[in-house]
Amino acid sequence: MIQSVLSNLGILLLMHLMINTGYYLNQTKKLSNTFMPIFHILIVTLAIISMFHFPIRFSDHLFDLRIAPLIFVSFYHGWRYTVPVLIMASLYRFFLGGETVAHEILFGMILSSILPIILYPQDQNRFHILKPFLVVTAAWLISDLPIIWLMPEGLEIFTEIALVRYLSLLLGSFILYFFIVTGQKHLTLTKQMRYFAERDPLTGLYNMRKFEDAIQKYIPQNKLMYIAMVDIDCFKKINDTFGHQAGDTAIKTVGEIILNNRSKDMFAARYGGDEYILFIAVDHPDQAMATLNKIRKRVASAPLFPHSTYPDFKISLSIGVAQLNAFKNLKEAIDLADRQLYFAKHSGKNQVCS
Repeated sequence: MIQSVLSNLGILLLMHLMINTGYYLNQTKKLSNTFMPIFHILIVTLAIISMFHFPIRFSDHLFDLRIAPLIFVSFYHGWRYTVPVLIMASLYRFFLGGETVAHEILFGMILSSILPIILYPQDQNRFHILKPFLVVTAAWLISDLPIIWLMPEGLEIFTEIALVRYLSLLLGSFILYFFIVTGQKHLTLTKQMRYFAERDPLTGLYNMRKFEDAIQKYIPQNKLMYIAMVDIDCFKKINDTFGHQAGDTAIKTVGEIILNNRSKDMFAARYGGDEYILFIAVDHPDQAMATLNKIRKRVASAPLFPHSTYPDFKISLSIGVAQLNAFKNLKEAIDLADRQLYFAKHSGKNQVCS
């Protein structure tokens, strides 16, 4: 019996490992958002089907832990994942045949898997450790109590297997719950670490390393490419008048406006201090100028301190633009855009020069 219990636990752990790996690949853009739900559903279905062929043997009776993956996929993903898993696993079990096939499908799969959705449909705290195990207990009773009425000597059979069946199901559910929670925390931490490794913490824009990497991976598709250097006008005056925290607010405000007004083929990074760098790919030069002027106007109309007692201080941008003919010429394009920025600064500020 111990060997068969370990086989079921091994299936659960392998299922979790494959699903967790899938979500990691999805985070790193190696598995598409479209395919990820399909992958998840197939892995859960294959795990349940595997348990049909590796049942737990106790005395003269056979059972498995299929309820555990059904309950947790229902808990975490609702109808959208549960229904296709149920359909495929139930059809497979139906074609295997046997005297108890109807009982297993109805009580051991369908009713057990819809319990979390019925009991906790909108409960944001439904993942609290006690709730899944209350559902596991209820699912076990729904699955096994009908044995008493549907099978000859049902009460005797139920009494004989109840404790072993319930404890093995609890053990499998607890292990699966532990690894799901641990895996989610690991994925969240990995996502946060990747974000902070690629982003400027103040503005949320790319850092220069990620900016250059994004440009190198970009496929031009016969588009015109431009580099724009962006600088906040009179930034020293902001720091001297209102303090360095106000300067940080100005930098953050401009970063947020750039993020919210990006065009389709555009990357933005904080170049350093109060300066930003933008990459724009367009079909026509006017489109690049239009995007940059839209950002400049949004910044010029945005109050620096919208929720404070400070004066309604406005900020503005000077922007220099240069065409990028090839990725290997990035440094030259940055230097040329920087010269255009210098010209914009010394010819009135709050303008785009190319």
